[in-house]
Amino acid sequence: MRRPHPLYWQYDFAISKPWEVSLRDGPWKLLANKTLDRFELYRVGEDIGETRNLADSNPDRVERMAAVMRQLHKDIAREVVQKSANP
Repeated sequence: MRRPHPLYWQYDFAISKPWEVSLRDGPWKLLANKTLDRFELYRVGEDIGETRNLADSNPDRVERMAAVMRQLHKDIAREVVQKSANP
């Protein structure tokens, strides 16, 4: 079953630097650095160990997923600010 929305997560204190943000959409997983300007792309069903970065061979997919990632990142940051202002 396919998710209706991509799965997004952010891990600011992870040991996997520089990767701090991830987006999973179906079999695809996009990793990004904190500033969301460097990416790696994996097809996790075929590469569970994430050893083959497919970003260079799939620039359109990276661009589409990065746009979704940036929007979710922005939405979540805005939500955090709103919640901290109105506890």
